[in-house]
Amino acid sequence: MTPIRIKKIREILRLTQEDLATILGVTKTTIWRYEDGRGLPGEDVMVRLLSLEYSLKDASELRALKALCGTPEGIAAMAAISTLGSAIFSRSTTVGAAPVGYVEVLNYPAGKVLFSFIEKTCGPSSTNDTATLP
Repeated sequence: MTPIRIKKIREILRLTQEDLATILGVTKTTIWRYEDGRGLPGEDVMVRLLSLEYSLKDASELRALKALCGTPEGIAAMAAISTLGSAIFSRSTTVGAAPVGYVEVLNYPAGKVLFSFIEKTCGPSSTNDTATLP
């Protein structure tokens, strides 16, 4: 993951370095180092970045992520999704494997619980653009 790609993810979602740091579970300084080319993400952060990048390619996921990224509560929800996604896929997904989008995580049982939490915290409008859950 190049510094340019990391910065592009952040800019597309209109996130500050601090917001992206919250989502990825790192510090603002760490994000600055990634974007400046002075540091490389570890495997866990790389998987989270790849999932974010993958989500940007799907129009409905992109809309959902932009809606979530627009509020402090949404940023907190994104951090929870990021953590949950890492937990779900850390055993079966490696950096070389195809990443899974953030909204796709919500189709897993633990993701459904998180989806309910996001609706309660951020309101139903925050989840209107997400994939239909079975």
